Amino acid sequence: MSAPIATTLVNLYPGGLLLCAFTVVAVLVIGAACNVLLRLSTTGFEGVVYAAATGVVAIAAMGVCVASAGQYRHLVAMILLYGGLGSGLTVFLFNRRARSFFMAWDRWDGVAFVLYLVFVSLCFGISYLPIRFPATLIDGPYVFKSHRVHVKIQTITGDMPCDNYIPHIVSEYLLRGISFQQERPIVPGQELSDRPILMSLVVVPFRAALDPPPLRSGPLPRFTYVGQQWPDTSIFGDDTIFRQFLAVAIVLNSFIMLAGALFFKRYGSGPIQVIGCLLILASPYFISQTLFTWPKSLAALFVLLAIYSLDRKSVV
Repeated sequence: MSAPIATTLVNLYPGGLLLCAFTVVAVLVIGAACNVLLRLSTTGFEGVVYAAATGVVAIAAMGVCVASAGQYRHLVAMILLYGGLGSGLTVFLFNRRARSFFMAWDRWDGVAFVLYLVFVSLCFGISYLPIRFPATLIDGPYVFKSHRVHVKIQTITGDMPCDNYIPHIVSEYLLRGISFQQERPIVPGQELSDRPILMSLVVVPFRAALDPPPLRSGPLPRFTYVGQQWPDTSIFGDDTIFRQFLAVAIVLNSFIMLAGALFFKRYGSGPIQVIGCLLILASPYFISQTLFTWPKSLAALFVLLAIYSLDRKSVV
């Protein structure tokens, strides 16, 4: 997929869904292959959830390598991301233990996973809906006063602060070789150290492989907000750029449904698993917390999986 095609795809909802689908496949295949090679005793739906967590960590590690590669970041991203995906598929083809990965699924697991895909599609699709913006974008929540997608999502989710934009800025800093020490704060009142950067690191290989931005030379422009001058990170908020981030981030945040489905199945039954997923799918709270791309839902995946692992005693 060439860079111009990747940029054009996200302008339309079906094209953006292709990027979502690629992210789902990449995270789960790479994560599942890593778990097989690490000899973790997880199969079936349980294996999918553990694969999601491992895949996130593995691709974040790729993000560190890509961000450190400078002018070679596009090449490094393609080698690591596509190579990792190809290696993962090879493991599934030729490793007998890997081929048993899906054997423990039942019909309820299949329905739960389909509902997860519907949830991703719903949350991502909401970002394309036309809305009526407030007449005045007030200071506080609306640091950047534009009608771009990231600001639209703030409005849709109830005038939330611009925290959904912060992980995107961090990924762009990493991709463009911008110094966090020199160009700070990343938004007024928000330093890099205020937020975890796991989501940003996962986005980096996808952006670098599909649509790498140029390295930044020279300081960022400045803008005035509440009577002071700040680095103008709104220049990274172009809709075609932000939607690439959004597609990956929504997939990551949506993994909370898979973790929830695992709990519903273990402590309930197959029908309860599906009912629980339907409740998440219909919940304005979970939809807003997934669409609004701060990484709380992604963090919840690891918290829920840690609790599940303690109860399960061992996955080795």
